[in-house]
Amino acid sequence: MNNNIKNKAMNLENENVPQSYRDFMTTTQKNQMISVRYGRRKTAKQSSTPRQDYTIYAYDMLTRKNDPDNAKSLMKYQYLSEAELDYKPLEGETEGISLEQIRKAFCFGSVDGGVVFFHPEDHSVWEIYYDLYICQTAKNFEQLIKQAKMQQTWELK
Repeated sequence: MNNNIKNKAMNLENENVPQSYRDFMTTTQKNQMISVRYGRRKTAKQSSTPRQDYTIYAYDMLTRKNDPDNAKSLMKYQYLSEAELDYKPLEGETEGISLEQIRKAFCFGSVDGGVVFFHPEDHSVWEIYYDLYICQTAKNFEQLIKQAKMQQTWELK
């Protein structure tokens, strides 16, 4: 195993993420970004399952700074801890999650206009958008990966 991957995997072992995510990440190249299409769970207002494309970050992306020009900037996986999230109330499916929990969340991917993260208590998968709309995506990472359709992979430069 490449030493860089081993060191980053060791760091991942110390993060609050599900084992299924750790296992998944050990099978991917350290610079491999992955795009999947997944049908989020239906809500009472929807007659069909909405499909969305999600990007799962490579190790190299997780460990990049949110703002490369700012030495104090945190890594991508810590994005929500430094994001401005209190300029208005959260919208959408807010039951079961609080702003405090969101700030502790591990970000592992992106969705058009937002980020994908693990709930810090039960490791369910959530997405939050820049307008502070939030919704649960999947009950867990394993469900997301098993039911998602691989779209493409590419190397992060």
